[in-house]
Amino acid sequence: MTKWDSVSLGELLVESNIPSENPDPNKRITVRLNVEGVEKRPFRKETKGATKYYVRKAGQFIYGKQNLHKGAFGIIPEELDSYESTADLPAFDINKSRVLPEWLMLVLIKDKFYEKLECIASGSATKRIHPEKLFKVKIPLPSIEEQRNILTEYNKLKNCNNKINNIIDDSKKLVSRLRQSILQEAVQGKLVPQDPNDEPASILLEKIKKEKERLIKEGKIKKEKPLPPIKDDEIPYELPKGWEWVRLENISEVIMGQSPPGDTYNDKGEGVPLINGPIEFGSDDFSKTVKIKYTTKPTKMCNEGDLLICVRGSTTGRTNIAGFDACIGRGVAAIKTKIEKKYLHYFIVFYKDIILNTSRGSTFPNITIGQLSNIIVPLPPLNEQKRIVEKVDQLMALCDELEKNIEQCKKDSELLMQSVLQEAFKEK
Repeated sequence: MTKWDSVSLGELLVESNIPSENPDPNKRITVRLNVEGVEKRPFRKETKGATKYYVRKAGQFIYGKQNLHKGAFGIIPEELDSYESTADLPAFDINKSRVLPEWLMLVLIKDKFYEKLECIASGSATKRIHPEKLFKVKIPLPSIEEQRNILTEYNKLKNCNNKINNIIDDSKKLVSRLRQSILQEAVQGKLVPQDPNDEPASILLEKIKKEKERLIKEGKIKKEKPLPPIKDDEIPYELPKGWEWVRLENISEVIMGQSPPGDTYNDKGEGVPLINGPIEFGSDDFSKTVKIKYTTKPTKMCNEGDLLICVRGSTTGRTNIAGFDACIGRGVAAIKTKIEKKYLHYFIVFYKDIILNTSRGSTFPNITIGQLSNIIVPLPPLNEQKRIVEKVDQLMALCDELEKNIEQCKKDSELLMQSVLQEAFKEK
């Protein structure tokens, strides 16, 4: 094998600057980040003549001046031939007698070489990588025959790796379904055996009712409007003996958040912590909230351990546990339950899709206090709630371990492909 040349991209690429005579907003190209390819940009209205567009051809190399180092580059596919882009997405004819387009892509992705190109970006406000800078970058260049042979072997291994990744992705989906199945078994009374010695849920309900009556009498909580009885057509399945169907308001107090005045917000720790929505939520449904903002004029409050749920916007249905007493904004509701907290949390996570289906909103869903209060909950005896939570905790921990192993397989797969690339680029 002959020694490989080190060649500047300026010797391999020629910038294409063919102006579009009749720019078409429906024929725009965009380049995705993370080396995810070139695609048609969604249609949007434009002011005619405000921006200059250039015609691009299939097989050209194209990149985003602002985001080349973030993986915004690719080869224009046949279906986007004669589509257009601005000068911020320059395109280049490739000298295919010296370099194959696939080789050029391979060089850029090897060890994420494209990330290192950030050092050639220039500009005061917004940094860009201009073609004249890119042309000075040198790449290893074997003969066309060697490029073709290396690419053939690499693509074989890449196809195998893609199959492995598909299996890994399917495994992740299976674990997600397994979690949902565990929760379904739990709330249907099929996860742990019933104990005839457990005090039935009906007695627990009566105790909760008397406690609410006492708090109303003492003026600590307001009297709620009577809830409608649960109809037969609302009941999705038959419960085990000792369980009861109840509405959420029968076993909990639902508090809808109210945002305090904006001028009372601060990040200096003055006043009480403020939870306005998912920005203060932990990473998953069972995480605890974090302190970011505070308010000196709190409105509605939650207490440490309360179940929180987003009720407005694109994150509606997302849940967390209050890690501290806090003021809650209008995008959040707090659920103060009288039963085993984690049992109810598991049920809400299982029930999330149904909650979202009942929400309102044209663009993003919103959940009202009425919708939350009227959710019907399968209520086991208190002792069984505790057994269910213990069992679900054990099974979810096993699911966590499975997901960790799957993620490790994903990382190993990526390392394998990098090793293959390293080997491919060794001169022999």
